[in-house]
Amino acid sequence: MEFFGLLDRNRIFILKLLQNSFVYKFMIFNVLSKKEATFKEIEGYFSFTFPEDYKSFLTKYNGVNMEDYYVKVKDLDEEVLINNLFSTDNELNRSLTLMFWNHEYKEDIPEHSLLIGDFQDGAFLLLISEGENKGVYYYDHAYSFEQSDDDCNTYFLAETFSDFLDCIKQNV
Repeated sequence: MEFFGLLDRNRIFILKLLQNSFVYKFMIFNVLSKKEATFKEIEGYFSFTFPEDYKSFLTKYNGVNMEDYYVKVKDLDEEVLINNLFSTDNELNRSLTLMFWNHEYKEDIPEHSLLIGDFQDGAFLLLISEGENKGVYYYDHAYSFEQSDDDCNTYFLAETFSDFLDCIKQNV
C-alpha cells in the first residue's frame, strides 16, 4: 500500500507500507512539472513502449529531482547519487526532459530503450523495455569509473522500474 502527500508546493512524499503496518520506504522529492505527462510523441519518435509501472510514475509526477538518494551499482561495487528522473514536459529546461536526452543519445543507446534519468556523476539511467536485456541500467557513457570502457559501460540495476524505485536509499 502506498500513500502520497504534499509537503509544500513542489515537494511530494511517498510512504509505502508492508502488511499495513511496516514502513519500508519513505522518499521526499521535488516534482519537475505539474503538466499532465504525454507519451505518444516519445513512443513514436523513439520506437519505445512505456512499461506500465514507469508510465504510472510519470502520470503521477512527470519528472522528479532526487538529489538526496542513491542506488548501489553492484557490478561496480559503488553507490551513485541520483539527480533527476526526466519529464515529458518539453517546456522545462531541456536538461530535464526525456525528449532532449534521448534525441542527443539516440544513436548510442539500444533499440527499445530510453534514457529516463541522470546521476550526479553525469551518468544516465537507462530503461530497456523489451528483449533479453529488459531492465533498468546505470549507463556510464563518460567512463566515470575505471572499469568502464567502450565494451562495457552499462550496468544492471533492476528488472523493472518499480524494482529500481525499491533499490533507492536515502543519503544520510
